[in-house]
Amino acid sequence: MRKHFFRYFICLIALCTLTACDNNDDKDDSPAPKREYQRTVLVYISGENRLSTFINDELQEMCVGSKELSDSQALVVYVDNASTKNKPYMARIKNGELTDRFNFDDDWLSSNPRTISNVLNYVSHYYPANEYGLVLWGHGSGWLKEDSITSSRRAYGIDNGNNAMSDFGQWINIPTLANVLQKWNHKLRFILNDCCYAQCIECAYELRDVADYIIGSPAEIPGVGAPYDKLTPAMFGTTPTFYKDIVDRYFDQTISTKASNSETYEARVALSVVKTSELQPLASATRQIIKDINLSNNPNLNGLLYYGMYEYMPETRLIDTFYDINDFFLHKATPEDYNIWKKAFDNAVVYRVYGKWQTVSLPISIFDRLSDERYGGVSMYIPQQRTSTNFYRVCADYIKNYKWYYACGLNSVED
Repeated sequence: MRKHFFRYFICLIALCTLTACDNNDDKDDSPAPKREYQRTVLVYISGENRLSTFINDELQEMCVGSKELSDSQALVVYVDNASTKNKPYMARIKNGELTDRFNFDDDWLSSNPRTISNVLNYVSHYYPANEYGLVLWGHGSGWLKEDSITSSRRAYGIDNGNNAMSDFGQWINIPTLANVLQKWNHKLRFILNDCCYAQCIECAYELRDVADYIIGSPAEIPGVGAPYDKLTPAMFGTTPTFYKDIVDRYFDQTISTKASNSETYEARVALSVVKTSELQPLASATRQIIKDINLSNNPNLNGLLYYGMYEYMPETRLIDTFYDINDFFLHKATPEDYNIWKKAFDNAVVYRVYGKWQTVSLPISIFDRLSDERYGGVSMYIPQQRTSTNFYRVCADYIKNYKWYYACGLNSVED
């Protein structure tokens, strides 16, 4: 579900543009293990799908941004595209060029846990660092699972396995990804999700033990993606609030577009930052506030902020998903309970920005609901009326795979 809009008009440009950063020959120039870097950032590009045509543009932007990096900072990319000619490869981007390229022998599934583990081990062996950062580039659907075989492991990545421009294939779910990162045993300074719907409380809580900060959007992200020419230097920031620079550089990017009512406006991405060390206190505060809200009767969610809509078959109707956690408790809890909860929330969600943005699955009217008071920048699963055959039943079953469901006390409401 990543990068649906604003993208298609640049497809041909992306296909035709080649630079030093898009070295597609078969030369392998794998590096020798080097001294320890101050920080190594891995950009994991899972692009064996419809996003493949945009990879070259992203690499070019990283080349531009890499010119501001020092020798103690290593920007490493894993690239898997839909090309039948090129196998997945690893490379370092340094001083505006793609270097240390290593081509893998097999065209493996980038959404396979073993693949991700191998890539991580490669990075920590050849580019050992005091600390690491990770960018997840590709499709995303937050915690959500749809009721179909092709998306049974839906969450991040998708690899169709046949180098086609197709979005049908294998995903990796977030609990599995968290397990891979846990076994890697190199705690990340941050995870930047350059994919849709990633900034949900369920995913952040699942990743709380493997990264200090989780950065991303609760909604779909714009078609042009992150502006890596500006963003790359920020990913190596060392100040205590380095994450603000990452978010601000992303947010400063504007895209002129037309809304469904033909109004032209400058779109910006809704983003937030979660401090994972504060998620356990937030879970405790949420458990307390949920006790006083009767969720078992399926609360009325009309008018609340949400970040996605899915067309469910066979019912063939749109269903709102990914409700803003702050907006929900603002409207459903008592003022006293909300104020207590909000303190824990602000400690965990340490930075958030929003602006007008048009997506495939959001109506223009959502813009009118945005405000500093309501916007939390993080979504949460909210129980809704369901039957044994509809979308909500699928959600209600699948959400139980996430630890947040039990930590915040939803299990006592639905079970």
